[in-house]
Amino acid sequence: MSYYKTCPHCGANLDPGEVCDCREKEKPPAGAANTDEGKVDTSDQTVPSPMIPRFEGGRKMKYPIDAEKYISAMRQEFGENKAAEEAHRAIIPVVNEAYAAGLHGEGGYPLEVGAELQAFAEASGRPLEHIQANKLLPPLIRWVNSAYAQGRQETAV
Repeated sequence: MSYYKTCPHCGANLDPGEVCDCREKEKPPAGAANTDEGKVDTSDQTVPSPMIPRFEGGRKMKYPIDAEKYISAMRQEFGENKAAEEAHRAIIPVVNEAYAAGLHGEGGYPLEVGAELQAFAEASGRPLEHIQANKLLPPLIRWVNSAYAQGRQETAV
């Protein structure tokens, strides 16, 4: 699912224009992100891609996402990339729908990565092994799930 830059002091992933507050407070464990339940998420998030948002230290994405503003900020940070921009135009509505579903308490989430990859393979007619080799799909599915979880959490507050 985005874009980020890395803080030179603590290594945190930051949105364009965001100033890291690592010097003001203790940073979270390296490679970990706080989940909605307050537990540390140590899932594999090693895909170095401007498409996948990573929020460490409990920071939250602001939903719903305005795709064109998001793409514009991404373009400023990383330069023009038509393929990434079109991918964002396709995935951001899905992420926003998941967030809205979370706000309204709708079912169907969280998505199970293995089942989603299998469904994608069937829908695309590609072998499952090729789909599983795509390192971007699991983080995109996690982005959708995190949007839903954030919607649920915001409803509970």
